[in-house]
Amino acid sequence: MVDPFAFSDPHQRELAATLEFGPDELDSNREGTLTPAQIKRLETDLRWMYWPVICLVSGLALIVAMYGAINGPSGWMVPATVLAAGAILAAFWLRLERLRLPDAEVRATMLRLGRLSLGIRRLGIMVDDDTGPERTHYPVESGRSLFATNRLYKVLRANQPYRVYYAPVRVWGGLRLLSIEPVGKPDSTKSKRDKHKPKRST
Repeated sequence: MVDPFAFSDPHQRELAATLEFGPDELDSNREGTLTPAQIKRLETDLRWMYWPVICLVSGLALIVAMYGAINGPSGWMVPATVLAAGAILAAFWLRLERLRLPDAEVRATMLRLGRLSLGIRRLGIMVDDDTGPERTHYPVESGRSLFATNRLYKVLRANQPYRVYYAPVRVWGGLRLLSIEPVGKPDSTKSKRDKHKPKRST
């Protein structure tokens, strides 16, 4: 059972409540593995990404086939077949992605936001991209990004290094941020770097 309030550290409890993870999830992520609860969440993410595409393409194939059946042969077979094949391929890929989840290796990266950078994000003046108010993005390797709720900005502390754990599974908007933990104490050193993008390493 996921219990964010099982942590003894108050700040860790806030982080866990925001992302909905508990000590078991954090321990597993440190070891590079997903918990059953996290696999279920990722399966939901994948369904939300693939099923709209499958339904749309299947619907278009049905419309084209019905149009051809009503109006007689007029070259509708090829586009209907291509659309149906696309829907089948998307469904197959969804199944393949779900089967890969238990073996997915959890990865980690570092995050630290300076006082100014964190402050303007909390006020909603600046976001990391334009995907909407409910998405917060942190860049990781290969130019990809992690996403989580913007509420996380309200909990993060300025100049505090964090280790964030994520799954290398592509879903809407980026890679799913699974858990996060503070590392050491806040860095009081002020630098220009703190005022820009989050520090990262992979």
